[in-house]
Amino acid sequence: MTLSGALYGDVVLGKPEGMEAQLNIELDLRGDQAVVRMVGELDMATAPKLRETVVKLLQPSLGIGVVILDLSEVAFVDSTGLGVLAASRQRIEREGGALVLRGPRPNTVKVLAVTGLDRVFVIEP
Repeated sequence: MTLSGALYGDVVLGKPEGMEAQLNIELDLRGDQAVVRMVGELDMATAPKLRETVVKLLQPSLGIGVVILDLSEVAFVDSTGLGVLAASRQRIEREGGALVLRGPRPNTVKVLAVTGLDRVFVIEP
């Protein structure tokens, strides 16, 4: 197995080569709400996919006012993923809408707390 990533001392940070992160996104549109269900990892490789999804949901013709990001099946969120979550919140609120994070796993809740983002987001269990 070959590892790719940055070398720090005796620890290689990264994923085994060929083991690219994946993020599957399913949409459920109901009235003025959109539930974005994600399965996988939200990281540097996959965050653009979420960004594109949010941008598409904000088309005026859809009339979406509330975007619920279901994180219950997201195993990992890195700093790029956090950045996309924060930017999505700002963009949605600028358009007069609201963003809700639903069901984040304990490791994601911990990262949100450490970064202070738990005080910024509406988080549902």
